[in-house]
Amino acid sequence: MQTLTITIQNHALVEKVVWLLEHFKHDGVEIISRKETIKKTALDHEIDKRIQEYHSGVKTSPLHTGLNKMRNELMAKI
Repeated sequence: MQTLTITIQNHALVEKVVWLLEHFKHDGVEIISRKETIKKTALDHEIDKRIQEYHSGVKTSPLHTGLNKMRNELMAKI
């Protein structure tokens, strides 16, 4: 299995590329929606932030602890 990430800035072109890829679904191509990609990117950002805080010795606030718990719950659902 291979993963391909494409960044397209032009909305009209995005629609054309998605339309084209839809024709390959029966061949095993899976399209991950932009919304899902954004969620994963935001989660990756939060993970990176937490790792940096841990390594720098910065103590996290209860808010960050709650956010981390929510992230773990979301990751378990994905």
